[in-house]
Amino acid sequence: MKVFLYVFVTLFSAQIVSAQYVDCPEIELPDGIISITPDTMLPCNYIPLEFENITPIWNHLTIDSTIIGYNDSCGLYQKFYPDGMEHLSFDGGSFVNGDYLYALTMSEIDREASGVIVDKVDLITGELIWQITHDVRTEPYREGVIKAEVTDDEFILYGVRENIADSLSTTYVRFSGRSGIYCKRVYDLESGELLYYYTPEDIDTLKTGLFWYNENYLFEDRIEVYSDIVGFSDGKGFYLTKTIIDTLGHLISGPDTIYTGRFSDRSIFDRVGACGPQYVLTDEGHHIYIEQYAPLPGVDLSFEAILTEFDEDFNEIRSVDLMTLGLGEFTQLVLRQATEDYIMVSGCKGFNSVCSFCDPFYLYFDREFNLLYNLDPDNNGHDIRVHQTFNIIRQDNNNYYIPYQQFNDVGQSKMLIYKSDENEEIELLKELTIKQTEWAGFPEVFLRLDNGDFLMKITHSCLIDGDKGSWHPEWFRFAEEDIELISDVSDVSDQLPDIVLSPNPVSDILSIKSEVLLQGRLYIHDIHGRLHSSQEISRAYQHDVDVSTLGQGSYMMILEDDNGRRVIKRFVKM
Repeated sequence: MKVFLYVFVTLFSAQIVSAQYVDCPEIELPDGIISITPDTMLPCNYIPLEFENITPIWNHLTIDSTIIGYNDSCGLYQKFYPDGMEHLSFDGGSFVNGDYLYALTMSEIDREASGVIVDKVDLITGELIWQITHDVRTEPYREGVIKAEVTDDEFILYGVRENIADSLSTTYVRFSGRSGIYCKRVYDLESGELLYYYTPEDIDTLKTGLFWYNENYLFEDRIEVYSDIVGFSDGKGFYLTKTIIDTLGHLISGPDTIYTGRFSDRSIFDRVGACGPQYVLTDEGHHIYIEQYAPLPGVDLSFEAILTEFDEDFNEIRSVDLMTLGLGEFTQLVLRQATEDYIMVSGCKGFNSVCSFCDPFYLYFDREFNLLYNLDPDNNGHDIRVHQTFNIIRQDNNNYYIPYQQFNDVGQSKMLIYKSDENEEIELLKELTIKQTEWAGFPEVFLRLDNGDFLMKITHSCLIDGDKGSWHPEWFRFAEEDIELISDVSDVSDQLPDIVLSPNPVSDILSIKSEVLLQGRLYIHDIHGRLHSSQEISRAYQHDVDVSTLGQGSYMMILEDDNGRRVIKRFVKM
């Protein structure tokens, strides 16, 4: 799995480190190194998110237990970590394998990526099986993830390790970019125990550095690194270079220029820079590459965009001029996906984005570069400004699911899920409205399971005097029926009276209560859709169900009346 990392841009102030702190460890930083002091958020107590008219099957909060209660009295980090969550930041490429979610969350100290926290979570129950943490207070380096994978009995992290100048990992910024040396961590898949760690020794003068945000492809005997570069010496030129490194970190070849861009005669200072991958190496060893030139506003140059596939030797196989598809003015063309069946390119219309929210469009091609689908939310009457890093889910029947975040005038947010069909029609499928008026949420990851259920990672925050407090990355599993069958939140109250299940979780007897008489047929399904029981309810305010024979896990209770109207509730069997 190829993992693309991204960085949130935040406001901060910088100051030169020139003095030692009283009764604090001595800090030795190279001359000219800058320490970052960000606009810190105020701490706030974690409260699990609740949503109006929908209950998740389970929720899972990511917490770094190694940093709970850490108070930076020396001012080295300029932050306070009371709950082990404030330093957790962006997603590091979470994925599902088999019956488990592997949730990768990048940690941060003062806006610097510091390591990755991995949670192995049971998809059925939401139970945490094990967690891998990286204690950034005691390790003299930072590690970023390039790739994570699961084998038959191992969990493997490949990454870039960057040494830090002082023993307490004091933050600094290098304007040349984040780089380091190759590292590999191998863990036991069942227990999470570290089995093996490798990185070239510091004394190995032949080791070659990797940049975190290049396109790094790892093979059994080598690492291939592809880089988009520009010609700063003459202010012109766009090139794709390739470097090959062995797994010991030694340079095999490169960096070699393997392709010179079509727009190399244009000034590099008159264009809008791209904010995402423009290159993909396919499984068969072909190269797919987007060349684009979006001139800055006021610059008298035309827009250009070409998608090309090359063979192993960089001979052109096919290409398509994207401007013939009616793009008009655009920025930020990014290669989102390249599977054996299709290629997805996303972009932003106009100039209203800088690596962030924008008015998006999505182009889907088959592997012969025939345009399959042009997903443009604005053409359907929806004003959707989607963050470029959001997952856009494509189903086999050409349906697309689009997550979106919307804020009200006091900063509270709600998540909306849109759905399109093969006719390019988009409709609002679900509103996930947060019950707590003091919380805001950011739908960072959006996945769909084989049985149709939805997984969402929502990084949420309390609002203190209108400002965001600490971040809380939390996973939720929502049932397909709760999302698909109730397309409008307002429809819920029009079906059947609201009911309460207690206790929940339950071990033996589940009580179903309502303020009005209940009547209809009761069904209990597991999360895979299998029916476990069916019984009638005849004019009762309370109905008890014996669930003692059910196995542990999450279940769906459906109460359906004679007119086919339904109430759907979730409960957990202990």
